Amino acid sequence: LQDAFLGSLCVERVPVSIFLLNGIKTQGIIIAYDQFTVLLKRNASQLIYKNLIASIVPMRRVRVWKLQKTDTPENQLTESLTLESNCP
Repeated sequence: LQDAFLGSLCVERVPVSIFLLNGIKTQGIIIAYDQFTVLLKRNASQLIYKNLIASIVPMRRVRVWKLQKTDTPENQLTESLTLESNCP
């Protein structure tokens, strides 16, 4: 879920507010992320460690995934989550 959310924010270049555990609020666009960090760009780039993030608030609605229904060979209807796009 975390990768889908961050990936959507990154690909769609959605402005976000990131609140840190110490109460500091930073704003910008997520341009990259990995297992441990998020790279935020506004006037300058900021590298933020994920373990310091309390919450990430998008400035607009974000589509993280779409629900896709597919038929299995046994003709049973199954639901699967598919990621809309990946972060470059």
